[in-house]
Amino acid sequence: MADVAAAQAMMRSDGTRIAFVHGGSAEEAAPWFAKYGLGDVMQVSDPELAHYRAFGLGRTKLQALVDPQVWTRGAVCAISHGFGLQTAEMMRQLPGVFVIRDGKIVAEFRHSSPADRPDYLELTRSVGRGAKI
Repeated sequence: MADVAAAQAMMRSDGTRIAFVHGGSAEEAAPWFAKYGLGDVMQVSDPELAHYRAFGLGRTKLQALVDPQVWTRGAVCAISHGFGLQTAEMMRQLPGVFVIRDGKIVAEFRHSSPADRPDYLELTRSVGRGAKI
């Protein structure tokens, strides 16, 4: 998560802001944002996952849930953030990272597995190139 904080500093110097959309309530998410020094980023609580659908982010296929990397990532998240019904549901929801400028997606990373770890710094560097990484 240090990559997110570094990318945030880099993006702020360019006048860009980071927004996190998450499936929990603001109260559930607050300790996570505080833990990673991201309490001042824009946070959108989306328990109904409407934003995920709007960006066309799908769900993890059931066969991916037997992948040891997915289980490892899920265990790390459960240990770090607690485990509950919402966490189990969100393990199936594929996330994505999007850079939006002037109302258009100029760079994106769409997870193909919950275990994917995007390179946030590369994503911010790609903005000038309009790349999909």
